[in-house]
Amino acid sequence: MIDPLTREAYRARWHRARERLILLNIQQEAFATGGVGQYVPQLAVRLVILPGDPDSKRIEFNDEFWSWLESEHENPLHGRVNIWGHTVIPTTSVAVVCQQVSDGPWKWGSYLALYRHGGLDMGLGHGGGKSMGQKRLFRLVHIVGRLWSALHFYGHAVSHFHIDGPWECSVALLQTQGGSLANFGAGWAQYGEPYANPTPCPEPNLWLRREFDEWPQPDDIRDLAFNIGGWIEDSWGMRCRRFLARNGPLAGQFDTSCYRSF
Repeated sequence: MIDPLTREAYRARWHRARERLILLNIQQEAFATGGVGQYVPQLAVRLVILPGDPDSKRIEFNDEFWSWLESEHENPLHGRVNIWGHTVIPTTSVAVVCQQVSDGPWKWGSYLALYRHGGLDMGLGHGGGKSMGQKRLFRLVHIVGRLWSALHFYGHAVSHFHIDGPWECSVALLQTQGGSLANFGAGWAQYGEPYANPTPCPEPNLWLRREFDEWPQPDDIRDLAFNIGGWIEDSWGMRCRRFLARNGPLAGQFDTSCYRSF
């Protein structure tokens, strides 16, 4: 058990790190777009995991690291290798696996990144949310699946690089006000059908923050991803959990038939 004074010291470190990422105030227009998030046009979803000391340099970007990063990592959703992108880029603070959307290196559709301090960063552009006129559609199944995959991947990183906790985990959805949810499991009314989106989201942005003294085990990671999905539904005033199939062979389970890696 971490004593209260030590815990507050960790929180002060995390606060400073999030300030650099513009990840403090959901009222800010540029909320959650700091750091590598700036390289995703129309950034919609961001996951940031900070270790106990986000000012440290735990991971060296050497040949062993690149070999590990580019090796095959299992996807917990369907057992196949999880592909985050075909471009690998080092930066000042993070190593990035990304989908490039232009000829230049600094424009990505999505990314997964490991910090030198041992934290993780994930960003989704159109795959997480697509602009439709003045509002956004957020792809619920895709978001929950990508979060689950990223959290699972980070568990491998924690073990391989011996990353110390505790950890702070932040999940942000950007430009949510007036937006709608889409991409639901089997049996639910889909976007455009009656009852699919009875209420818009009232918040300008969404932000969920959790702390972990021990990094969760795989089953707990699944539950964490589902809890985040439930929080997203709650933020739209919905008590149902539409990332789970309502009927069919996957009833009550995460609907992998509606999920795709990209």
